[in-house]
Parts: sequence; C-alpha cells; structure tokens
Amino acid sequence: MEQWFEQVFFFPSATTTGSAGVVLSCGIHGDETGPIHLIQTIHQLLVTGHLQTQRPLLLIYGNPNAIRDNKRYVDFNLNRLFGPTSHTGAETLRAGDLMSACSRFQRQVGHVACHLDLHSTIKPSLIERFALRPINNRCSSIQWGTHLVNAGFGGLVQQSHRTQTFAQFTCDSLGCDSFTLECGSHSQPDITQFEALKNWILTLLADPGFLNQQASRTTANSTFKHFVVKEDIIKTTSQFKFLIDERTPNFTLLPIGTDVYEDKNGILKTSEARYTLFLNSKVEIGQRAGLLLSNI
Repeated sequence: MEQWFEQVFFFPSATTTGSAGVVLSCGIHGDETGPIHLIQTIHQLLVTGHLQTQRPLLLIYGNPNAIRDNKRYVDFNLNRLFGPTSHTGAETLRAGDLMSACSRFQRQVGHVACHLDLHSTIKPSLIERFALRPINNRCSSIQWGTHLVNAGFGGLVQQSHRTQTFAQFTCDSLGCDSFTLECGSHSQPDITQFEALKNWILTLLADPGFLNQQASRTTANSTFKHFVVKEDIIKTTSQFKFLIDERTPNFTLLPIGTDVYEDKNGILKTSEARYTLFLNSKVEIGQRAGLLLSNI
C-alpha cells in the first residue's frame, strides 16, 4: 500500500498482472457517513490482509477536512470542482489533488475499468438506492444494469449534460465506466443496507474477470428503473423558488402542467410528466437546484 495524498491510498494487485484498475471513493461530501463506514470496512480488510485485491485499487476518502468536521463541505461543494473553476479554497485544492491522483493511477496501471463514487441522499427517495451515470460516448460490454441490481440498486439515471463531478472527470480522463452511487438515506445510515454493495465490491476486487462475466439475473431486474435527465434546474438569481414542495421525495412524479419553479425568466411548467431528483433551492447562485427526469 502507498499513500499518495492525504487519505488517498494505492493498493497494487496482489498476484494478477495486467488486470484493469478500480477507483473507489467516498466522502466527497463529508457528512455522508454510511458510504464512508463501508469504505473504511473494505480498507481495514485490505490493510489486515483479510482481502487480497486482484486488481490495482485507488481508494479515496474525498474530503478529509469535511469528514473530520462531519459537514457537507468546508468552502464549496467539492463535487462541482473537477474542471475549470474560479473558486478558491480548501475544496479547490483537494479537487486538484484527486485529479492528480487519478491521472497517476492511470499512468501506473494502464487501464482503469471503473470508478464508483459512493454517496448518500439528503432527502428520502422512492427508489432508495440508485446510480447516476455521467455522459459517456463509449460503448461498454459490461452488463451494468444487472451488476447494479446485484449490488442492491433499484435505478439508474443517465445524465444528459456534462458536469464537473468526480464521476464525469474520471469517465472523461481515465476512459472508464464511472458512476455516482447513491447508497441510501443520509439521515438514517443503516449499515445493513450496504451488505449487498459490500459483497459486490469484495467480489469485484477478488475476481479480475468478474465485470465481464455473464451476470446472473434476478427477479429484481424486472423492477429496475431507467431514467434520463431532461432538465438541469439552475438557480440563476436569488429570487429563485420552487412552486412545489422541495421536500418531496426523489423520483416523485409530476403530472403534465405542473408549475415547478420560478426564476427571472418566469415560471417553469412541465410539458410532459417528469420525475424529481435532488430538489434544493439553498444551493449557491449558478449551481444546480435539481433535476427533472423521464422514465425510459
């Protein structure tokens, strides 16, 4: 094991040579404790030798200062800083370190299979655990839908615009399949809810051929939901306000003709049925205040 930056650890493959690397991250938001505890469990298995990874692994605790303070961030949302920015402060410096670590990882291992960035949701969700996939113009042979089901997830949201998230950065710069994994409730981090994901990650690390195997389908595949982002709701002024209850759970269905929000350009009314995700009017001006989705 090597430590490249604070709370950034490289684990070489124990025996297998030439296997594609994996990036595991958590704590990009420091108060999302459930995923942090899961990664700590896997980390402990690695350092004690109870788990021998057969893939090169970059293991990242994203925002150590915020984790220590048990707060979402110190100066600015770290998951909006993986690209050009005018912001300065602790999170901007940390984003630079994480981008440097990922680039070094790719140079060292050659090929990176995937990046899994673990988070938890601030508000309740009608789909408790779900994944978000950034814009990716490559075709993947991996059956990610079935893998996500087997890891305990109930839905997949495909982004339609590039953002400066960690997952979009690694997808673009490392050429890997990247996902933001929303692993359950922020307010009630029940560690038992991570059992399927933990077992899936342990198998991923122990078996270098796991991702390309024919994943076994389960009855849960039939209920797995696919969504695509139809609108990024951007807070453009201080007058921005939602016209629906922003406390509504993620994936709430809004009928056609619903008045969703009001800003300088007037009222946004849904022209088709849409599902809500991440509604939050308290973000900084210029930042995303939510997403509207369609089911596919």
